[in-house]
Amino acid sequence: MKLTCTVSRLANGKWLARHTGSSTGHVEVTAPTRDEALTNLNGQEGIDGWFKRVEKQGFKITKLV
Repeated sequence: MKLTCTVSRLANGKWLARHTGSSTGHVEVTAPTRDEALTNLNGQEGIDGWFKRVEKQGFKITKLV
């Protein structure tokens, strides 16, 4: 699944990628690097697989609405 997102560098040096869409709702992910944030937001296995993968890798899902 590919998502259009906004990417920002946070004050703590981590990267935030966020997306809002009708099929996913609002999703935000933080990661140590920009590439990791984008990879985890735009996972190819769909949103359910994405949730499982980012949690296993230790990434924190900061907000789901």
